[in-house]
Amino acid sequence: MSLALRASFAVRAPLPARAVNAARESLRLAHMTETIVIHCPYCGESYETVIDLSAGSQRYVEDCAVCCKPIEVNLRVSDDGELLDISTGTDRD
Repeated sequence: MSLALRASFAVRAPLPARAVNAARESLRLAHMTETIVIHCPYCGESYETVIDLSAGSQRYVEDCAVCCKPIEVNLRVSDDGELLDISTGTDRD
């Protein structure tokens, strides 16, 4: 007795253009994050943090991962998304 095996293949429809564009944008943004080392101006300790370069140059406050004091972080980013400069300061600067 012989058994006939039949393979079934699912045919996938092409992704809609907006799904493809969303996937491309997601990949682009994934490459726009970078891990950097910040030095706390209060306690002097260093720690790693992730920055998002897709927003361009920015200034924000991040609490130190060691002493929890607020650090002012300034990022300078080029038009093509390259990190140019990082500076940190205290709220007293």
